[in-house]
Amino acid sequence: DVKLSPDRTMSIAGTFGGSHEEFVVIDNKEFNFFKEALGWDDDHVEESRKIALRHFKSRFGLDASDAVLEEGSGVYVLDGLTLFAFAFDFPFYKIADSAKLVDCPTAMAVWGGWALEGSNVTLSGEYGGVSGVQIPADDEAIMISSYMVFAPGSQYSTIVEVRSRKPLACAPLNAICGISDTMNLLDDFHDPYPGYVDGSLNFETSESGNERVVARFTLTWPGRF
Repeated sequence: DVKLSPDRTMSIAGTFGGSHEEFVVIDNKEFNFFKEALGWDDDHVEESRKIALRHFKSRFGLDASDAVLEEGSGVYVLDGLTLFAFAFDFPFYKIADSAKLVDCPTAMAVWGGWALEGSNVTLSGEYGGVSGVQIPADDEAIMISSYMVFAPGSQYSTIVEVRSRKPLACAPLNAICGISDTMNLLDDFHDPYPGYVDGSLNFETSESGNERVVARFTLTWPGRF
């Protein structure tokens, strides 16, 4: 007999064909991701920023609440910290689902939210503890407080809140970056249900010099088959 896992899992993947520097959009001026994918107004966007700030402080001990908005760039800066709204500039497609016998490649999601970069800072809070984790001046830690939206713009959109449980982990030369986050269902059709997201961003360059970013992630809801 086949023993089924008690966990609900879903795998998603996406590819960006272009420069490694352009796969993420800085979305601080128009907040297009929040307004188009989530349907939020300015007040709701600001509330999401405050939620992100609280997460970065409690989880990593980084307080960016006094960060100042830079003219032109649309990013908030404060003593080695940079806060900005972002969106991945490519869609993600469901490639496997433990609740479905047949894959559903047309199930599309977009992903964006708030990111915090820290350089020459100490990560404490729930993650770093009392001793802390030092991030040197020649390196950076990247954390996110974000939203993955399936069927964006639809009345049946499913929203998954995704927050970093540890900083983005990038290998030498940034050939691959691992992401390890917590998540929670957050919409009108599901009760809140926690889980986690794990995966990676793979930065590839062909022999001819063409670049692309390949992303693969697995979403897991323990005990929710």
